[in-house]
Amino acid sequence: EMNLTSNLDSLLVLTEYMKSVADSSVAMISSGKTFSYVPSLVPVNGWVLRSYGKVMDPYTQTEKFSTGILFVSETEEKVFAAADGEVVFAGSKGKNGSTVTIRHQDYETEYSHLSNILVSVGSKVKKGQHIGFAGKTGKTLSSSLFYKITRNDSLIDTEATFQITT
Repeated sequence: EMNLTSNLDSLLVLTEYMKSVADSSVAMISSGKTFSYVPSLVPVNGWVLRSYGKVMDPYTQTEKFSTGILFVSETEEKVFAAADGEVVFAGSKGKNGSTVTIRHQDYETEYSHLSNILVSVGSKVKKGQHIGFAGKTGKTLSSSLFYKITRNDSLIDTEATFQITT
């Protein structure tokens, strides 16, 4: 009997601790301030044609590693910043075409194949800000957006960052 009581006490303490952790997490998320620099928005309205990770290259029909997500979208579809940050690159990047790179503390997001760029290097951007339009610049078959995220210069699975909102 003594054992059961002490286990229940331990469980009660643990439950209270977990509740306080959950409450503080909800409060932090609700405030929005803590996470405004963490990329979490889907940057364009479109369909995922190619996911992050191992994929088949449409040009060579060989397996390759996709460093981000390729969205197919309507021509001139608006592209939005995934988080608060500062534009560190805005221009042409070879096969990626017109590209914007935004630094968000230890994250960096890259938006490629844009038809038009609305921000310049040094600009401060807010999460959800319109930064450009999906397009066909660089090596792409249709109007699209290639979207990539790094954290401390390491690639991360882009889809794992998307916040589900109603």
